[in-house]
Amino acid sequence: MVLSGIGPVLPYALAVTLSPFPVVGAILVARSPYGMTALVANVLGWMAGIGAGAVVMALLVNTVGGGDDGPVTHWAQVIVGLLLLWAAWRKFAGRPKAGEVPTVPKWLEAFGKASPARAFGWGLALAGPNPKNLALAMGAMSALKYDEISRGDVVAGIVAFVLVGSLSVLVVLGARLLGGARLDGALAAAEDFMIRNNAVIMMMVFALIGMNVFGAGLAGLGG
Repeated sequence: MVLSGIGPVLPYALAVTLSPFPVVGAILVARSPYGMTALVANVLGWMAGIGAGAVVMALLVNTVGGGDDGPVTHWAQVIVGLLLLWAAWRKFAGRPKAGEVPTVPKWLEAFGKASPARAFGWGLALAGPNPKNLALAMGAMSALKYDEISRGDVVAGIVAFVLVGSLSVLVVLGARLLGGARLDGALAAAEDFMIRNNAVIMMMVFALIGMNVFGAGLAGLGG
């Protein structure tokens, strides 16, 4: 059943889409001289990167784990869970001090001048080699029960992971398509909110997903 491939990946995909930097990057690209063309390229690059990571992790989990819900899969969940909890601690420790105003990283500012080709490449680079996204993709793909579902269900899970993991940048694209420059103020407010609350948002996401993955791994090893 297709839902068997979609359901388990949704929490991990949601954690991917809640990352502030892709949203901020997409908003900056939308303001570039190339406007909509660059924004579409950036979103496609992001989706391609997320998809590539999910496919690689699905193949890895299915090959190394033998396609069953065995100890290799559960140990992978434990490791991924610990990595996500460590990332949550890093976000907590690195949060802005009282009165400190977070700023856009210098490397992200370049998105505001991106050509379509560069926008695609940066979207791809921001999504694909990102350790956080790879860890979440590993968690999502290891949550699938390969010995109980069809290849079509696995493909459906990967597609769902990509679409839900891209919701935030797709919202920026949709807002630009439907509202044009009229929504620049709303997008700027969203950008400011994401930058200011980046550490808190990601700390909560990493902690919740990390505990879930870690607990699932321990339960599997204990069962």
